[in-house]
Amino acid sequence: MTMTVENRSAVGKPSITPCTRPLIHTVAGQPEESKFERVRVVSYNVLAQCYCRSSIFHWSCRGDIKWNRRKGRITKEIEEYKADFLLLQELDKFSDYHRGALRSLGYDGYTYVQRKSVDAQKEDGVGIFWKCDDFEVMSETPVHFNAIAEQSYGIDYAQKKNNPRHLLRDSVGAITVLQSTKHPSDVGIILATCHLFWNPAHADVKLLQAFHMVEQIRDVLSEYDYPLILGGDFNSVPNSTVVSFLSGGSIPYNDPDLRDLSSEVLEMISKRGMKLQNMYQYEEGDITNYTEPFADVLDYIFVKGGVQASSFLKLPRAKELVKNGVKGFPHGPWPSDHIALVADLKVPFLSKPAQES
Repeated sequence: MTMTVENRSAVGKPSITPCTRPLIHTVAGQPEESKFERVRVVSYNVLAQCYCRSSIFHWSCRGDIKWNRRKGRITKEIEEYKADFLLLQELDKFSDYHRGALRSLGYDGYTYVQRKSVDAQKEDGVGIFWKCDDFEVMSETPVHFNAIAEQSYGIDYAQKKNNPRHLLRDSVGAITVLQSTKHPSDVGIILATCHLFWNPAHADVKLLQAFHMVEQIRDVLSEYDYPLILGGDFNSVPNSTVVSFLSGGSIPYNDPDLRDLSSEVLEMISKRGMKLQNMYQYEEGDITNYTEPFADVLDYIFVKGGVQASSFLKLPRAKELVKNGVKGFPHGPWPSDHIALVADLKVPFLSKPAQES
């Protein structure tokens, strides 16, 4: 795959902003255009306001973490991307703000799944948004990893290691099947998003969540043989077990971070990989999450079913941001600690729902 760069940044303005990032064009085989629909997808952890405390984001100006300032910047940024589909995480102002703000931008269709947290202060969720003029909803699947953990492994396993909430981390996902109203034939797309547990010390929890997200998607694919786009905050770096499982369908059995998982569970997971394709072309030094103690890639867009990359907005690098005096996000025009993934994809809207046996 070759790539060309279109720099939309204004000359003489060295500062990096979300919407002036260069557009990277990919060239891969030049498929027959009549068989593809071009769509723009945004996957973005917008940073829940319940986490915006100066004790956490001490590198940020107080004004940059206040909701009255952040909300307008988030909406304006999303508006400028002009996306067909939005896959958003950490929405804790859904009813109060995000729903109305996104509707004003034309995103009348949505699937929203809120975490069922024992902590009343953490009520964020994930959302999938689209424009109703082009699609009709065929199915919606909320994914609550707590319930899946208890059902799959039993409450004893879910509460092991003297930690009553070992697997019960309130993480959620969502899957929506849309049928196109613009095509004469019965065609559609599957959109999915998730937000996996954050703690790097619990790779086993994140791997099980990723596994069960794939299993939920597999169930949907058994009924709708449509192209798939899965975007989200996987809280996993590129060389992690989670990304290896999602993109390669395999896991390293000797990973010390997985020592608490039995060989039977590991074998089960390794046999159920989906081998999704990672659509974003990451380069060395790219980041999707930027805080003073951490800068790396945590967010991804995975696809299946013949979806191809056309172009995507380039990710900034920490050294470029430091050069501009930015120690971490939120900062100025960057309203979240995450960076939005913006990808133009070629989707083969040719598949039809699988026939019932």
